[in-house]
Amino acid sequence: MKRCGYCGGENADEAVSCTGCGTTLNGVAPLVGTTAKTGTNPQKRRIMPAQIIPVFVGCLVVATIWYWQTYLTYTGEVSHFEAKVRRHVNPTSLQSWALNLVALCSTSQVAETSFPVRTFPDYLAELHKLPPVGWVFPANPGQPGYVRVVWGSGFRGHWGLKIGATNFTDPYGTSSELWLPGVYFWRDYRP
Repeated sequence: MKRCGYCGGENADEAVSCTGCGTTLNGVAPLVGTTAKTGTNPQKRRIMPAQIIPVFVGCLVVATIWYWQTYLTYTGEVSHFEAKVRRHVNPTSLQSWALNLVALCSTSQVAETSFPVRTFPDYLAELHKLPPVGWVFPANPGQPGYVRVVWGSGFRGHWGLKIGATNFTDPYGTSSELWLPGVYFWRDYRP
């Protein structure tokens, strides 16, 4: 009996190829622990393009859905914005800038409830591809003054920061998240 060096199957002495796997038999059994691949194996599994394409398409679909959820949806975009603010903005500088604007507008004799912000520090202007828009709400007897900075669009919704003194509490707190005392993130999603 001849032993196949590829699959270990036993074959008749006159056999030219293994009856189990089709490997050409050379008449010599390999050493224990080695394999001899002297012929072709018709049963050898090949990875065909027809097997790779569905896996590739599936991975592409999963990656596209992840990217869309993470970067292109309102929630993903705003979450990335808030993370960027936490990483790149110094809250002390932000509050100092806002409180200076509040102080300037609180001494105004103009009877307005808010004043537009004309210029922004670079660290705010560069946070998003859309430019910020802002208003100063001067102090009144029931509420300290604050600055509201807005990014976004009328199509998707708006988000931004409300900045005041450390004793400032957001009067519309249901859509706000406290970052630090006197600094809030807020969202106004429009489905």
